[in-house]
Amino acid sequence: MVRPLGKEPVSECDISQTSHNSIKMPSPPLSSWWLLAFAPVSAFSPMRVASQRSPVPPRSTLHMMASTAFGGDRRGGSPAGHDVRALALSTLQRTRPYPDQFSAVLRNEYPDLTQKDIGYLMGQLKKGGRWQAVIILLDYARQHTGGASTIMFTTAISASGQARQCRPALRVFAQMREAGCAPRHPPCAPMAMPIHPRPLFPCLGSVEQTAITWNAALSACERVGEVSRCLQLFQEMREAEVSPTEASFNIAISACAKGGKAAEAAVLLEDMASEGLPPSTITYNAMLNVYVKTGDWASAWEVFEDLRARGDADQWSYATLISGFESRDDWETALNLLSEMQASGLRRNAATYNAVLKCLARSGQWQTALQLLSRMQTDGVKPNVISFGSALQACEKAGQAEQAVQLLKQMRSCGLEPTTRVYSAALSACEKGRNGMEAKWVLGEMRSRGVALDAIASKAAIMALCKAGEVHAALDLLPTLDMDALGGEAYSVYWALSQAAGQQGMDEVASRMEGEMRRRGMTSSSKQAVASWTPGTRRVRPQMLSSATKALTTRSGDSRDATSTQCRQLVEQLLEKTGYEYDTTALPYLFVRNSTTAMQHTSLMYHCDKKALAAALSDADDDRADVHVKVNIKMCSDCHSAYKHTSALLQRTLVCEDGSHHHVFENGRCSCNDRWR
Repeated sequence: MVRPLGKEPVSECDISQTSHNSIKMPSPPLSSWWLLAFAPVSAFSPMRVASQRSPVPPRSTLHMMASTAFGGDRRGGSPAGHDVRALALSTLQRTRPYPDQFSAVLRNEYPDLTQKDIGYLMGQLKKGGRWQAVIILLDYARQHTGGASTIMFTTAISASGQARQCRPALRVFAQMREAGCAPRHPPCAPMAMPIHPRPLFPCLGSVEQTAITWNAALSACERVGEVSRCLQLFQEMREAEVSPTEASFNIAISACAKGGKAAEAAVLLEDMASEGLPPSTITYNAMLNVYVKTGDWASAWEVFEDLRARGDADQWSYATLISGFESRDDWETALNLLSEMQASGLRRNAATYNAVLKCLARSGQWQTALQLLSRMQTDGVKPNVISFGSALQACEKAGQAEQAVQLLKQMRSCGLEPTTRVYSAALSACEKGRNGMEAKWVLGEMRSRGVALDAIASKAAIMALCKAGEVHAALDLLPTLDMDALGGEAYSVYWALSQAAGQQGMDEVASRMEGEMRRRGMTSSSKQAVASWTPGTRRVRPQMLSSATKALTTRSGDSRDATSTQCRQLVEQLLEKTGYEYDTTALPYLFVRNSTTAMQHTSLMYHCDKKALAAALSDADDDRADVHVKVNIKMCSDCHSAYKHTSALLQRTLVCEDGSHHHVFENGRCSCNDRWR
């Protein structure tokens, strides 16, 4: 089972308690469907298979190794069975998981291995994450040892599930169920949930199945978010007269959290109590996760308060609740809950610290994040990649390039390897902090560590280098960037290169970048805006827009449409009553060089962002209502300045979404702290 926050139940998943029941399986070997489903076409080439196989020592060499290591001849009954297992395991760990190769090794070198020996090898390979090898050994046991036991099937299902391989796990489970499903437990009451008309697997024959095996299959579905399949399988478990255990219900409830099925989770909780299974702290934590994920904060607090009143709230209860405050931008409450844990004597673990760090990262509270990271180490909790990554993202939001680079170095000193995402956040911090020197260091570190640049990292690096005047270095990275993968963000890259090249006197490069922008339809003349507003709302969020939202479409630079007059009046009012001034750096370099000041001011006046704002303000019924504006290309610096001055002049909240940022303007300030470009 996968707990919402990683805590595994102990009692229900100990497969060592399961009895060995030999099962003869006449169905086709599992290895055949595994190869067809997962091996690449090139893998079927005999030359490729032969070249990829690890060399297997000849039989005589293996006997010599066994005799030397264990003091006896294997064919004479010595060494002991566990020594033969160890030797076989060592050989298989060096062997690629191809069915024919595994079979050849076992048949030729270890023909005397019993079903119990194979089960031991499967368990050891499962611990190493080699789920393909586990399935191949299961197939070998069915063909050469007279059958496979229940625990062997459970091991194969569990190994696939832990590797997030749902389809192989369900195929193994289906092969097991083909032999039948004789009830082990007394029949249970029908579940008060919709029954899917078509079962996933047929029920034939007379093979004993245990709740542990069903739980392994349920967990495989839950791990990969196959919510409907998990709930359907849970229903079939009950129809097969196998009584669900506490772990079964916990897995199904956790699946509901991933699928946003709060009603189904509540039914499961009721059924659990009606069947005489008192919900545990793990169960209530799973329900808490359901309510947090679905945004039902009233129910979430009710569950948490109940746990706290009974003294059952544990680390996972706090971590689950704190994680919900990330989406609410409420890092203060998250910190208070963390302090409450300490006051109640509950030890704080990495999960609770990471949940708070994520809240701080979202809000850009980099100083508090660094302090919390230091306190985490003082408390004896070892930070992981998530801990450092969250603190680094907080530095990114605030444009703290030097602090971000220091965190990268600190990660290395702690023996942690930064991921591509972490490096991308560091490069983005360098971009927002206009620190080309630190960006170069991060790029060099990525190259020396063999970390490939993805689209986000490449974009951040190019932007940082451009802002630092390192145009040639930025151009060298351009071929590595997939512009189609960036979508609307590609505009920022071409714009930054064009402006930086123009400022360095590289007019040919600037012209080439602007030509590419025109070819891709990214110029301001093709920029459309959609204006919308919701009266009476203090803070507008995208999901809060009503169905009555009004909209208009306009283009930058067009002074003849219906919104132009309103826009001109707004800009003239800003110029007269506020400190707003035209920012010509927002215009393309070549346009500024070849145009008059009047032409530049006219172009800036009729940017679609301003026209959309003017139209929304003019048409709003409530003079105090928040105004929500959406544009399809990132705001320019001039429009950003105009929005700040408008919010101060009119004393109202303005919200602008430009495809990549959510700007909230209040009292002449923006929520992005002017670090969005």
